[in-house]
Amino acid sequence: MGSRLIDASYEYNWNPFVGCVTGLLAAMQRTADSTAVSAVSGAACSSPGPGTGELAFAPDARAWTLPPDVEDLLAAFGLRARVWNRDLRRQRPPFLLTRRLKRELRGRRPVLALGGGVDAPGLLIGYDDDRRAYRRSGPMSDEVSPWLSYDALLRADHLQAPPRLLVIRVRPGRAEAGRQHDLALDHLRGATPDALVRWAEVLESNRTIDPQGHGRAAQALAAARAEGAQFWRGVAAQNERFTPVAQACAELALALSGFATVFPYPAGGNPAASGVRAAGAATLRRAAELERLLVAQAEAVAPPANAASTR
Repeated sequence: MGSRLIDASYEYNWNPFVGCVTGLLAAMQRTADSTAVSAVSGAACSSPGPGTGELAFAPDARAWTLPPDVEDLLAAFGLRARVWNRDLRRQRPPFLLTRRLKRELRGRRPVLALGGGVDAPGLLIGYDDDRRAYRRSGPMSDEVSPWLSYDALLRADHLQAPPRLLVIRVRPGRAEAGRQHDLALDHLRGATPDALVRWAEVLESNRTIDPQGHGRAAQALAAARAEGAQFWRGVAAQNERFTPVAQACAELALALSGFATVFPYPAGGNPAASGVRAAGAATLRRAAELERLLVAQAEAVAPPANAASTR
């Protein structure tokens, strides 16, 4: 029997994955703030979707996934990552995974977990065998409970079909010079302004919108673009070649700041009012045009195919 707690914590962010990685980097003594994590992970370019259910923007825990390049993302910050992708119905007995997780925690290395019995990404920062539970730090963990039982983490009936548990284990590594800029620029070039247009179309339709879910999505959208703008402002301050990108990011973030004001969280404003919906849709269509200009600026400063770095 035993216990172990690590001095590490989730750092609040409208995007829980960004908050987890920011806290993970701080615990591993890597210098990076949420603006860098947001830009390098692509979260700064993401747009929350309205969902496929009858009620638009209703929360859906099953929507959470990890970025496909998560190992590359963490390597850019000097961490070697390994993702354990576990089918909870088929793979090895639960005690083997529990033993692996406890070994990481005994080594004072927090792990990121998504799926199973958790409904959003969070950090496992300790365990207590007397409680038979992990100490978890993540969105709402302090408000609900910071303890997650060993069995609950491995629940196969909670979120997904097939039920999966994704765990990210990290070890110290060496950051590659310029890699953060490369990845962030790649995400800008691959941004999808049409996602904002689809959001505008929902507002222009008669579809019923969940006020709280929509308000949260609006805040997450505006915060993501603001973090991207802050990241590229810092990059441009060191290399004026990226000034057009930074300026385009700033214009986009400014346009969306007003959108977030109209749909505050948690009340959500009044997404049922036709005038409010029309104004919101117009803002999103304008933002889509600004994002297209941003993509063009990112393409213009992209390095030649044989260049080693964007710096």
